[in-house]
Amino acid sequence: MARASYRDVVRDGFGNALAGAQVELRVAGTTTKIGGPIYADGSSAAQLPNPLSADGRGYFEFYLAAPQTLDLYVTAPGYVATTVANASVAVLATLDGALLLDGTVVAAKLPDQAVTTAKLADGSVTSAKLADGTIATADLADGAVVSAKLAAGAVTQSGLAVGSSSGPTTASTSYVDLADLAVALTTTGGDLFVWASGTFQNSGAGAPQYLALALDGAAEVAEQWATVAGAGYAVQLHCVYRFGGVSPGAHTVKARWKVGGNTGTAFGTDRTLLVVELKR
Repeated sequence: MARASYRDVVRDGFGNALAGAQVELRVAGTTTKIGGPIYADGSSAAQLPNPLSADGRGYFEFYLAAPQTLDLYVTAPGYVATTVANASVAVLATLDGALLLDGTVVAAKLPDQAVTTAKLADGSVTSAKLADGTIATADLADGAVVSAKLAAGAVTQSGLAVGSSSGPTTASTSYVDLADLAVALTTTGGDLFVWASGTFQNSGAGAPQYLALALDGAAEVAEQWATVAGAGYAVQLHCVYRFGGVSPGAHTVKARWKVGGNTGTAFGTDRTLLVVELKR
């Protein structure tokens, strides 16, 4: 049998809610506390004390094993005690949502956690119904938002590589890997947006330095080059490229370099490779 229930908000004569008010359940017309368990909800074995306490909004509710009429003796610090006589504790009828007018049940009327996910139909809560900022990152379980739920262009993951070995050199006039600048990602099928940069020197005057990008060992793209004025001078090179149509799976992006002559040096550890996967 369904439990009978009662709920209300304790207020003063001006309508102000009385947080933490004490509500004692009494046999109607007496000062005697009722017997039997007072339940916290409609199904569990959790019980409430008598008197019970209103919450920070002055709200309280309780459940009894069967319907009955009783008195509620209400006290709060600084206020004269009062008795609500012949309060009816009844079994509530199931509420048919079709009988509710739009907007008649507002969030302020619902106790915290009163509506569980099991009570919500699939797709019933849309982004248009959520106030800005109501869902914080702390409210999301790890892995709760999957890439399939992200809008096109959203960042799904990223990888960063920076120089760690100081001053690597090359005399190669064909492309070779630039030390430390490789990023491996297991992608979900989005595009890869790639940035690479570095500072370079050359042992001789008039020799160009080259920088480019390569995906999974394919031909270099986004080639950039500049001529070094002479030994002791430096140039900065930057590459930007979007690899489209990248299939889901393991992929590696590398920065590669070469010289037009003499010996090139990547200055110190001043070089970076950033790879960002964007949802298509």
